[in-house]
Amino acid sequence: MSDDAEVVRCSSPWPGNAAQLLEGLARLGEGAWRAEQICSASRTALAPGDAIPILCGLEVASICTRSENGDEWSTELDRNELLRLATLLRGAEQFRRIKHQSPQLEFVVSM
Repeated sequence: MSDDAEVVRCSSPWPGNAAQLLEGLARLGEGAWRAEQICSASRTALAPGDAIPILCGLEVASICTRSENGDEWSTELDRNELLRLATLLRGAEQFRRIKHQSPQLEFVVSM
């Protein structure tokens, strides 16, 4: 598995959604799962077609792997590690929001 910085980098366009998908994988447990099942388990409104690029980013970071036929995803990480990485990505999402909204925040603080 890659280090934490690599996981954040590979998930950088969508860290919040990636966190939700990791939580879904943690709920599902061991096995190979279709994108539809992962989305359903993650309890998000994310469409399976939107989840695939995110899962591909997680695959680059060695978090999950895609099956030969490209229909299913699996991970060798245990539930606790997936939840730890989800927490890490939620923190990255918060940082991204603060960074992009900082001019608005400065205005509010200065008032």
